[in-house]
Amino acid sequence: MQKITRLIIRNYRSCKDLDLQLDSFTPLVGQNNAGKSTILNAIRIILNPEKITLDDFHDSDNQLEIIARFVGVSDCLIEKIPEAKHRTAIKPYCPNGTLWIRVFADPQKKLQQEVWSYTSGVEIEDIPSEWSKYPTGLPQAVKALFPEPIYIHAMKDLGKDLSSCTAGTTIKRLLEELAKPITETCKAELGAALNTINTLLTGSEGNRAHEIDRFGSSATQALSEFFPGLEIRLTLPEVQLKEFFKSGAIDVKESSTGEWGDFRRLGSGAQRAIEIALLRVLAESGRSGDDDPSCILLLIDEPEMYLHPSGITKLRETLKRLAKLSGRFQIVFSTHSPIMLCRESAAHTVRIHKPEKETKCHKPLVSAVQSAIEGAPSQSRLLFEIGRLGEIYFSKKVVLCEGKTDDRLLPVAYEAYFERSSDSDGVAFLALGGSGDSLKAKNILETMGIEVTCLCDFDFALSDQASELGTSKIKAEFKPILKKLSSSVGFQLNAQDFPQKCSNWKVADIWHEAATSTDGIALAQKAHEQCLAKGVWIWKTGTIEDVIGVSEKGEKAIISHESELAKMTRSRIESEMPVLSEYFIWLSAVPVPDN
Repeated sequence: MQKITRLIIRNYRSCKDLDLQLDSFTPLVGQNNAGKSTILNAIRIILNPEKITLDDFHDSDNQLEIIARFVGVSDCLIEKIPEAKHRTAIKPYCPNGTLWIRVFADPQKKLQQEVWSYTSGVEIEDIPSEWSKYPTGLPQAVKALFPEPIYIHAMKDLGKDLSSCTAGTTIKRLLEELAKPITETCKAELGAALNTINTLLTGSEGNRAHEIDRFGSSATQALSEFFPGLEIRLTLPEVQLKEFFKSGAIDVKESSTGEWGDFRRLGSGAQRAIEIALLRVLAESGRSGDDDPSCILLLIDEPEMYLHPSGITKLRETLKRLAKLSGRFQIVFSTHSPIMLCRESAAHTVRIHKPEKETKCHKPLVSAVQSAIEGAPSQSRLLFEIGRLGEIYFSKKVVLCEGKTDDRLLPVAYEAYFERSSDSDGVAFLALGGSGDSLKAKNILETMGIEVTCLCDFDFALSDQASELGTSKIKAEFKPILKKLSSSVGFQLNAQDFPQKCSNWKVADIWHEAATSTDGIALAQKAHEQCLAKGVWIWKTGTIEDVIGVSEKGEKAIISHESELAKMTRSRIESEMPVLSEYFIWLSAVPVPDN
């Protein structure tokens, strides 16, 4: 499938210098006014240049420029372009199936289009520096491969979009696509009927409908009384099948009334649902087959708007199917809903932000840590299968913790301590189900520009999985302490004199004994400070249960402590749980990116 894989936007609205990567299904996430809609509009402009104004320039003293890289434009695909001269025009500009297109404008001038001037034997992976004006036939070839995108605005008049057939509406594009297979299937039958109609309306004198000729005679006779020597006749255009579709509309019937009516009487949610349903029809029924070389870009601004949460889930699945169904759609959409993100789209989600009035983007996971995904399945799983995926993309600060006790109790304690929810501060506590993958997950998310800290039990800090924390020497210093406690307390050590699971003793419990012993407190503090330097907070007394005073584990214990923590005040937490208080103070001081 051909598609846009890279988009460079310079000096266009809030995008001073933006370079982002796109896939067949690309969500854009970010705060309001971050520039997501500007990016969607830039994608549309690259294929359908429009009139621009000074307001479209980030800096009115410099040139505006939008560049796109298209891939998958193979020789086989080019051969499907209907006109031979158009195939000839585009082929020299698609080495290895790659096509670069550029639109640019100076203030007060129209947008101009250029194509990468490819030199044989030269491979360019980066942005080309040599450009040529569009040769004759190239615009038509590009249009055959990439028709005008379907752009659905967030605040668009849905009733108009669905009930009219004006340029740019969803219904117009739907009917245009539906006309293709219908025309092909019924060509002979419809052709004969239209020939009869056209003969009656536009045929030569004597073959046309009698009333048309009589109108001309009557009008000419009336005119001769004022301007002799002039004749009048009625000329009608030939009727084309596509004209029927251009003037078409869609009505809707509610089962409660049984009556057909206008879209505008429905609520916005119903209108948006119908709009998305039509797009599904476009994918399933509106394609003209394997001989159609086109790839349609579907650009949607906040598709979840007006929909119930259950409807958003169905919408997400519909768009996913749309992208996969025929391989003929590339979908890019902006969203404010975590529900619109899923495991399949996680690697291609692009985070948009606008520090200091300039739109920026972070690399999607698939490009930022490609080697990690291919070489370490567990790392990709961390992002794809982690719970509450949306919170990662929509939070300012993510805390990766070990298990459900941290995950459940910390948000409650946070709200009691700060008198506001962690959500309101953009803080998300996410349980990984163990600490083993904490550092890997942290590295991945940091690569994506997300502020991440880890919250781990003390035993993790001295485990083999945490070697990058630099605590191996501190671990060795614990050996004499562990040997001494082993004799007095009664747990067993392994051949290297480190804790191992044994009857009535877990590894975490043994490390708790060592960290809280008279000789171990200073070492535990040293390990704690070493981990803080890496953005990892460890419970230096063992586990969160030790910090909060949870003597039992399990769902009943968690519920009981949730209730107890909810009743606490900041002063009480500081008095009864000083380590927890220290943690919240440290967490609040961790800086976040300027989003």
